[in-house]
Amino acid sequence: MRRFASLGLGLAALTAASCLSNRATASPDGTGAPPGAFTLSRAGAPPVALSTAACVSGERQQFLGADFSDEAAGYTVRLVVDPLSGPAARVFSNAHPFDDSAVFRRPDCRVFHFALDSTGRRVDHYEDYKISLELDCAGDGVSLAGKAAAEHCH
Repeated sequence: MRRFASLGLGLAALTAASCLSNRATASPDGTGAPPGAFTLSRAGAPPVALSTAACVSGERQQFLGADFSDEAAGYTVRLVVDPLSGPAARVFSNAHPFDDSAVFRRPDCRVFHFALDSTGRRVDHYEDYKISLELDCAGDGVSLAGKAAAEHCH
């Protein structure tokens, strides 16, 4: 009987672990609102509202930081923490990531706050991060303002 109880507990733990995903969790304030909302404005174009529901660790693409994506709008907001030059944010089109892109560094922003903290766990060989990002940046006819947070980003 003990062997089956142990097996049941092991299966329950395995099932719970397999339910983890790279989807950002509900907002920290518990309202259930999307984990991220940004407004992308470009000269001569209407503003684009981004609702970033997914967070993916930058480790998957060899950088320290994370991507917050809005698949419906077709844009990603990326936080990159460079060990030499410091943090930067990049917003880009998922369809044309190098043609439709803007990069912002702290001097370009009235607000540039971020936190990137390890949870001490690894998921699928990638570090799991608790992350938050708040931006209000402008430059070269493009502006990006908003914030996002995820309790688990891997």
